[in-house]
Amino acid sequence: MPLATIANDFQIERENHTICSSDEEYDVIIYAGENESVKEIYAYSLIIRTRSQYFRTEFSKKWPEKKDGKFIFKKPNIPPQLFIISLRFIYCGKIDLTNLLGFEHESFTEFWNVYLDRICEEPLMLFNSDKFIKLNALLLEFLLNRDDLNLDEIIVWNNLIKWCLAQHSNIPQDVKKWNKEDVTL
Repeated sequence: MPLATIANDFQIERENHTICSSDEEYDVIIYAGENESVKEIYAYSLIIRTRSQYFRTEFSKKWPEKKDGKFIFKKPNIPPQLFIISLRFIYCGKIDLTNLLGFEHESFTEFWNVYLDRICEEPLMLFNSDKFIKLNALLLEFLLNRDDLNLDEIIVWNNLIKWCLAQHSNIPQDVKKWNKEDVTL
């Protein structure tokens, strides 16, 4: 990847993080949590619709409520901090787990399990993604060790080879040219 592309990607990520933290000109208000833990979270419909199938589906339906020109979305079953993490992921493509408190880890674990179950049900959405080759090795190992991954073994194998080649660019693309050291990596 050219250096200019990498620099541009970092710039876009920084700008998206800034937008995610901004409360200027938002057109969506999300109420996350319930009772005294409810938090008002601001978002931009264009961004969340474009980057999230869930929101794209919600916006394709008749939106339940609109007040003062803003879409209102109520999600009492998701703790506010977890929703903010999810929204940051939609905006920036990353999740920072370093500052989570204990109860937030529990909430995130539930969120994590929902996504893992979805990936296991429809693994091609991940395995056919350009981001597959960028998966963390531990996460890939975790996925491959699950017994509910709904994917033919040959597809898993071919993608594992593709992932390995992306991690080790010095290995020849042609399997016939591999030596013993290439195989044991």
